Amino acid sequence: MWAIISLILSISLLISIGTNNMLRKKIETLEYSIDCLRKAEE
Repeated sequence: MWAIISLILSISLLISIGTNNMLRKKIETLEYSIDCLRKAEE
């Protein structure tokens, strides 16, 4: 029983870490594109 619960918890933790990394990369690319737009406007 506990083995199944710990397995599910570790998998969900890995998934959340993966999505956090993906979100961070998307935010970085968004900030980069916004900077490029600002430079183009100047």
